[in-house]
Amino acid sequence: MQNDNQAAIKEMLKSFAYLLGEKIKGTTKEYDGVVVSPTNDRRKWNVRYNNETHAVRLYGTGLPLPNARVKVHLPQGNQALAWFSTPQNAFTNLYAGKLQTENWILEGSYYYNQIDISNMSVTNAPVVIPQWTSNIVNEEQSWGDVEYIQSFDGYIRFYSSVPTTTEVQFLIYY
Repeated sequence: MQNDNQAAIKEMLKSFAYLLGEKIKGTTKEYDGVVVSPTNDRRKWNVRYNNETHAVRLYGTGLPLPNARVKVHLPQGNQALAWFSTPQNAFTNLYAGKLQTENWILEGSYYYNQIDISNMSVTNAPVVIPQWTSNIVNEEQSWGDVEYIQSFDGYIRFYSSVPTTTEVQFLIYY
């Protein structure tokens, strides 16, 4: 009789564990994620978590840098509802552009190439990240020629001792 009671208790505990597991599936899950890149939808970013990369909705006014660590929230465990919030050190603007091979202007001992960005401010401290293509060897050479970058009110300048010979795509976080 005692073996029957023990078996019944064991089955009841398995049932409780199953029901609890089903309930937990419906709760909000939180994962540590890493921002990979922006998507074509400005409201979503590619974020890697749980060994997969997903387009996840961004909440907040700032923009995370690639490789920023974020908390990804999945309400009711539903990937379609996933979101992450802006890290505290996020930038508020993102500009995608191309450093051209023409329009270099000589000023003193440096050439500069100016990119107009209407909401850029002299007080911004931009982070510029080159975006390599299949022409990476030549792009790296041209990018290596850039000696410094400076922000102004309404534009940014790339300074070099020689004009670049290959176009380089870039992202500017500011």
